[in-house]
Order: sequence, then C-alpha cells, then structure tokens
Amino acid sequence: MALAIVLPFLLLLLFVTGAAHAGFPTLVQTHAFKLSGTVLTQGVSAKTGDDILDREKISEKSFGANCVQQEKLRKDQSVVLLLNDACGDINNNEIQVVSTEPPSTTRIGDIYFELDNQIVNEKNGKADTRTVPVVVDMDCNGTVAIDVIASAIATIKLGNQGLCLAVQSMKLKNASGYGSVADVDVIVDRVTASASKPSN
Repeated sequence: MALAIVLPFLLLLLFVTGAAHAGFPTLVQTHAFKLSGTVLTQGVSAKTGDDILDREKISEKSFGANCVQQEKLRKDQSVVLLLNDACGDINNNEIQVVSTEPPSTTRIGDIYFELDNQIVNEKNGKADTRTVPVVVDMDCNGTVAIDVIASAIATIKLGNQGLCLAVQSMKLKNASGYGSVADVDVIVDRVTASASKPSN
C-alpha cells in the first residue's frame, strides 16, 4: 500500500518587531525546514499471504503535498517552520506549506518544545545552545485524514538578534512516533528534522 507522507522546508523570511514583554521585541522568523524518515505499516505478502512490515520513505515535501492534497509540491511551494515569537515563547509556532503563486500559507503542523526540561550550554558566559525534548505534531490542520506525532531530543542554536537572544537553527534526529493516515495505523521511525538559520 503506497502512502505518500511528508514533513518540511525552504526559503522565506519575516522579520517583525513590536511591543512585547519587558520592552523586548517580538521576533517573527521563518526557517527553511527539512525532514526525512520511514513510515511503517501493516502489509500482506502477495506470495504467501503472510502479514509483513511495509516501509516507505517520507520527506517534508511528500507530507506537505498530502496536506494540500496535491501529488507533489510545485516549484513555488516550500515547507517552513514559522516561529511567531523567536525571542520568547517558541511554542507559538507553525509548520506551513508556503506558496508564492498565488501567495498563500497552509498550516500542516507544529512543534512542542518541553522548555521546563531544557539543558543550557553556555559559551563565554552566554547561552549558546539548548537541548530540549520535543514533540513534532503533523496533523494537516484537520483538513485531511493524517495525524502523526514523533518525539525526540532537539538541539537549538541561539544567537543575538537585535535586542534578544533568538533561535538561529534547530536539529533533531532519531525521532519516532505513531499516528494514522487515511484511517490506517502507522509508526514513524528514524525521523530527522532541521530548521536552518533564518536569512534575516
């Protein structure tokens, strides 16, 4: 059984400043997002009729295409991670399919950062990276029958951005999880994902 699934990213960027907590700006960032992994489903051998394990590779592009109900993403479309407050509450985020012709955005998921359990690594007395448990939730915003979650440990690179210490990049690997695609139970395994440095 062929399952085209997917997860996120390429170029796009918003830089918005405004009033926020304690006089610091709210920073809106768009990060190119990449994802790869394997989807495991229950299959049946055509030769013996035995139950077997089916495997299919996934990417951010295949998942995004499913969410917007296309066979594949067009050249003007990409998958991105939008951090609505990269200076503060990074759990205010969305994974989106972004189109330029015509301009549009479609939410396809989000990432939950367990910030209460983060480990901070400093360089020259300043926070440099954070190691954080995360949950990636790809639900296509409820528009199609796809809902997959995967858990992992992510490393977040920090850097000065104007008046705040903001997220510069993120990497996670060896994520695994479960969910459903078109009412078929699936397991996701060996998932890696990254959000590249913003271009602003």
